[in-house]
Amino acid sequence: MRIVAVDGCALNAPIARSRGRLLLLLLAVGLIAFGLLGCAANDAEQAGSVPKAKPSIPLPKQALLAPPKEPACAPKGPGANTGPNANLSQRITLEYERDCYQQAELRVRHRLLRLQAAIGSTMRAVRQLDRSASN
Repeated sequence: MRIVAVDGCALNAPIARSRGRLLLLLLAVGLIAFGLLGCAANDAEQAGSVPKAKPSIPLPKQALLAPPKEPACAPKGPGANTGPNANLSQRITLEYERDCYQQAELRVRHRLLRLQAAIGSTMRAVRQLDRSASN
């Protein structure tokens, strides 16, 4: 007896049946192996032989620990202006320096807040580790 497959190839009936049986056998073996692996994992967990993962302690980034750079707020233009607008020039220079130092202070404060938050999370992790070790 000949069977014509979907793609037009002719197969013998015994070969088609043996391939089907082989696929079913492989599927059954795979399911049994998967089930046994699941049982083995449960037994290992119940026996306590699975080592517990050590919790990680988050550390602050090295960039937050480095000292901040000195702000570059010095005027970059020519020195003293002695012309009729000298007073105005000096005022503009002083306002520029003031704004520059205020911005630098804001950056340092923001960095300090990030460092404090990072140290806070490190301290929380250490406290949790101490609590779990004492229990």
